Amino acid sequence: LSDLWSFNVYAAVSGQLRWTQPVAMSSVPPARWGHVGLSGTASGSMTLVGGTGASDLLLTDMYTMSTGCSGSLSLTAARGVFSDGDGKYGNSLDCQWTIAPTLANTYVRVVITQLELLDPGDKLDIYDGGAITDTLLGSYTGTAIPPAITSNGNTMIVRLRTNAAGDNGEGFQAAYQAVCEAGYVWDSMSAACTACPA
Repeated sequence: LSDLWSFNVYAAVSGQLRWTQPVAMSSVPPARWGHVGLSGTASGSMTLVGGTGASDLLLTDMYTMSTGCSGSLSLTAARGVFSDGDGKYGNSLDCQWTIAPTLANTYVRVVITQLELLDPGDKLDIYDGGAITDTLLGSYTGTAIPPAITSNGNTMIVRLRTNAAGDNGEGFQAAYQAVCEAGYVWDSMSAACTACPA
């Protein structure tokens, strides 16, 4: 199937069964069976070795998967959710989410639903555009949930930067949605933003 699901053991202990489908921040290994999976409990990682892939070919590759964010990820759907991963975030991170819905005539609205950056040196920055040199819309740390943030164009960057030391919190979770820009209104028949009537 070439998919990935995560089961939250801590939630199960409290009587809640929670399966989630993590958002990959890098390429994922091809589908396989008969592989070896080694858990690195101290580092929160898993190493995947070999196995058998398509057409029963033996694979000689190795992948290491870890929770949390790394690198950059582009989000192009009209709406979605993203976060730095499950559990406490790591030190020395620089993760970016470029949100650029393919829906025409839209702005991007981000709602931060959870925020716990305990070290004042750890920041969640939101930029109005497709580069970190564009206008900074907000920079957040601590636990206070900010109001919704809307871009002035069709692209927004959310960047998490953490320093090398300090208290690590639960990080953040956010939802985003494409909203019609000024002069346009949502048309449910065409599922698009169309020009406002005269």
